[in-house]
Amino acid sequence: MHHYPALSAFFLLALLSGAATAIDLPFFGDKHPDFKIRSETQQDLADTIAEDLETYRKQNPAYEFYETPQQYMDAEREFILKYLRSQGYYEGSVEPELENPDGDDRRLMYEVEPGPLYRIRKLELKSPDSIDVPSLADLKLKKGDGLVADRILDAKRKIEDFVSSKNCLYEVDVEYKASIYPPDQLAFITFKVKKSPQVKVGEIRLQGLEEVDPAFLEQDLPLASGECFNRSKLNEARLELLRTNLIARVDQQLTLNREAGTVDITLDLQERSHRTIKAGGGYTSDEGVGVSLGWEHRNFFGAGQLFQTELTITEVTQALTSKLTLPKFYRKDQKLEISASASQRDLEAFRSKSVETSAIVTRQISENRAASAGPRFRLSEIDDEGETEQYVLFSFPMSLRLDTTSEILDPRDGATLNLGVEPFVDLKDTDTRFIKSNVSATTYFTAETWSLKPTLALKAGVGSITGAGIESVPADERYYVGGGGSVRGYKFQSLGELDEDGDPVGGLSFIEMATEGRFHIGENLGFVLFVDGGLAMPDSAPRFDQNLKYGAGFGLRYYTSFAPFRVDFGFPLSRRDGIDDSFQLYISIGEAY
Repeated sequence: MHHYPALSAFFLLALLSGAATAIDLPFFGDKHPDFKIRSETQQDLADTIAEDLETYRKQNPAYEFYETPQQYMDAEREFILKYLRSQGYYEGSVEPELENPDGDDRRLMYEVEPGPLYRIRKLELKSPDSIDVPSLADLKLKKGDGLVADRILDAKRKIEDFVSSKNCLYEVDVEYKASIYPPDQLAFITFKVKKSPQVKVGEIRLQGLEEVDPAFLEQDLPLASGECFNRSKLNEARLELLRTNLIARVDQQLTLNREAGTVDITLDLQERSHRTIKAGGGYTSDEGVGVSLGWEHRNFFGAGQLFQTELTITEVTQALTSKLTLPKFYRKDQKLEISASASQRDLEAFRSKSVETSAIVTRQISENRAASAGPRFRLSEIDDEGETEQYVLFSFPMSLRLDTTSEILDPRDGATLNLGVEPFVDLKDTDTRFIKSNVSATTYFTAETWSLKPTLALKAGVGSITGAGIESVPADERYYVGGGGSVRGYKFQSLGELDEDGDPVGGLSFIEMATEGRFHIGENLGFVLFVDGGLAMPDSAPRFDQNLKYGAGFGLRYYTSFAPFRVDFGFPLSRRDGIDDSFQLYISIGEAY
């Protein structure tokens, strides 16, 4: 897309000019008139102009006031001429015409003749001897190139970036001058780096803090006293402060001391509110109504520690969970999450009471990859098929995650891949040992230019428990399939072997897969169509030749500023008499996956 900063003023002049002519031409109503741009010599260029003009029409508010074709033609003729000049065509011409003015298929026709391309005859870069500058070859701009505005501006940015990184200038100021010689269609370009003192960083002050420890913010600033002063590093420091999620605003004050050759930096900070109360709710046909209430503090001990606690109550589950996250745990790219929870569940598969604690270290390997590992301890009492067992489980979960999506609750592009391994031992009966392993992946494709902006969302997962028979694995650690986050259309955890009472037994392995089409109606409304499939299996090795159970359905979406509100209706395609209902209803926040 091309941007033209001076067009608003020209557009307004064209509007006033059109209003003054008082030409009696037909109105177009609420719809902009169709148009076509044609060129006998360069139709490819004409097509590119047409694309930019279409975008310009959508973005320029002045179009709301246009009523006659003449107003459109005056403004758009000026737009096309400016576009031609930005591409190096300074002698171009545009002839607008209204085709079939009395018919229903009337449209605007622009006949464009670009004329000769102006080319660079001479390219210069001037600067004081004390300032290091890039070579002309580094600018990717040379003699003989067309006088294209975007390339000139790109070369200017390259000079600014190089000068900023290789020097200690208090100010980096690069200007350019472009002159043309019409008789030979030639252009002369001169870039000039203005003189500025070379300085070092003096004193760095953080002021305005109330609850945040300044030492926590200072430790990772890319600036230090005595270093070469660099404005790009200063901007990076401001962004680093904002990324902590503790600071809402950063203002800077620079004090130049010419005699000492230093710059004192004062960063005036405004803290965010660190506390939030959260509430939520949902409903599913099989689990009933659920509510949650939570509180979080994002600066618990004054150094960005995140403390979260949440109470969740549904008809089948009651849980209280707390988690303390320590950022920059021994490394900038590492965090420690200490969790504790107490829960009670009354499910068709089992009944349980448990308390659990864990300490998981997560390292951000790269922008999209993270690895986690740490100990987990759980004490539980489980009633499974009328028999009550107590377990003292120690495990060590390890995981690797790849995530290229841009949104967590409403992903529209990218993919995720999760690999997990967790060895268990029952400290009460050390002969009980097993390992849980799982792999899951999702991917998303969105056609932004299509009608309804459809998103194709795909999901697949597989897991296995090895080292013990199903009787030795606690019921709440087995795999279950079915429900709103699994295979919609079936009761929670119901897809797998059932006991004589029709209750789920769980499995030592599972397979899940899903396909969902998501469609947008305007800014806030949407609908989805989906097909889910999966099964929990009694063997440790998942078998793809098993008779998987499938569900299909549709859903409605209301898109808020932070996440979609979801209502899904799922129907079992492999309905079992006396077991499965005719449909299931799911209401919650965020997409199913």
